[in-house]
Amino acid sequence: MPACCRRPIKSSRRSTICAADMSVLLSPLLAIASLASPAPMHKLPNDMLEDAVEAAVTARLSARRSTASVVRIAVMPEQQVPPGSISIDVGEAAGQWPRKWSALPLRVIVDGRVVRRLTARVELHDPQRRLVYGDRSQAGWPADRIVLDEAEIDVVAPSDELVRNQADLIGLRAKRGRRAGEVVWRSDFEPIPDVSARSRVSVSLEHGRIRLSTGAIALEDASIGQQVSVLPDLSERPVLAVVVAKNQVMIDAKPQ
Repeated sequence: MPACCRRPIKSSRRSTICAADMSVLLSPLLAIASLASPAPMHKLPNDMLEDAVEAAVTARLSARRSTASVVRIAVMPEQQVPPGSISIDVGEAAGQWPRKWSALPLRVIVDGRVVRRLTARVELHDPQRRLVYGDRSQAGWPADRIVLDEAEIDVVAPSDELVRNQADLIGLRAKRGRRAGEVVWRSDFEPIPDVSARSRVSVSLEHGRIRLSTGAIALEDASIGQQVSVLPDLSERPVLAVVVAKNQVMIDAKPQ
């Protein structure tokens, strides 16, 4: 028995093992256990997340030639990640963008492995002088009848959704009514059809060498080549006609 062993340990095989021999036997197991234990976690700096989001959003706004800027970023703080090389992947917002508020998906990557999936709430602002309605308007009004004004207002939207000047509205009419002070959007308007409902049209009828013309009220919208129901003057019954030009329709008098 080695001199280091003062108190022998009996094994199941009735052999005597000293403490020194036991430490030698257990050292590989202890090493394996230390490798299997989880690595210590570290707090992910919130500034790292916010900086990554702001850089990505600013680059995307610049690519869209937007004048909006980031005013606030909200991310769940106190995130714990394992040690290693950290990178942040900032995803795209769902739906139309930019807009006032949006949610961006984030992936926290450590040594090439995704360890956290988060969401960043981003607020943008873009205060500028923009076109607004100067008075109440109604659906169906031609754009040149609508009173527009300018006001300093904070609106974040894709640039092609905003009306820059009244010249952009030539040949359009209001799709819906609006109140004074509301922002003017392109989606508020639609092309004026060749024949508009409730508008006066010129009606012609040809039969051989006979050509008659009169006035009428269109009962629906229609474009050139389409049929439209009109109510001729001095008539109580509407008739079908074909749109042949702007505010002009023709009745087919040929026998069916």
